[in-house]
Amino acid sequence: MAKKKFFTTRKQLLNLYWSKKLSVFKIAEILNCSAGTVINRMRDYNIKSRHSGPKRVSISKDSLCLLYIKRGLSATKIAKICHCEQTAILNKLKKYNIPLIHAKTKEIIFVSSIL
Repeated sequence: MAKKKFFTTRKQLLNLYWSKKLSVFKIAEILNCSAGTVINRMRDYNIKSRHSGPKRVSISKDSLCLLYIKRGLSATKIAKICHCEQTAILNKLKKYNIPLIHAKTKEIIFVSSIL
């Protein structure tokens, strides 16, 4: 005997997933179904999934040097300005071979010394 197909509206899924930014797992909990079912309904309704992982940041080496070295902003503050995660900024510092500055002592830590 086939299981009864779970039903929810496209509008409800769009609201929970895109407007309220809930995860598939949280939506499944709310709707009392499995995450797989939510994913299947999203596919049925052609609802695109959000990108997972930290947001990519496009900041030039010159801009990053200006904010980090010259203005003395922390990676956390630069991340807030760029609307991304701190790790994305730290990865850019590493990519551009910009030396890290210790938060408390303000000493320069070369990237090669922490690898």
